[in-house]
Amino acid sequence: MALQLIEQGKLEEADLCYQKTMEINRLIHYYDGIAVAYFNMANLEAIKGNIIEAVKFASAAVKMKEKVKTGQAPYLNLLQQLVQAAIKEGMVLERKGELTKALSYYKASLPHAEGEYQQALHHEIALIERVIENGQGKNSSNP
Repeated sequence: MALQLIEQGKLEEADLCYQKTMEINRLIHYYDGIAVAYFNMANLEAIKGNIIEAVKFASAAVKMKEKVKTGQAPYLNLLQQLVQAAIKEGMVLERKGELTKALSYYKASLPHAEGEYQQALHHEIALIERVIENGQGKNSSNP
């Protein structure tokens, strides 16, 4: 039903369906169902353009799949795709001088980034925080 609502552009109604599904799965302690609900909610948030929220939901889905120890690959793949999207959006915002917003995208990505990406994010976050602290950059509330 939620997929039909998404196809019709009724994203808020689809969100309510996923929330109800999550509630039911939690009540019966069906962890695989909880993981699927988080996965679907991550995709929905990505469709809405809420990448940071999508990363949070995808991360929760991966944690749930780790708990049930089944079929983690699509969940990990989604999480990494969303992390890459968040990093790219952070870079775009940083170029525009919207450092506070860029920082939020980088921080959302950091726990899930791998290898060199994680090192680069640590470095970039530290630089942006110094610039903001010194009042040298625009932030999202001070264009």
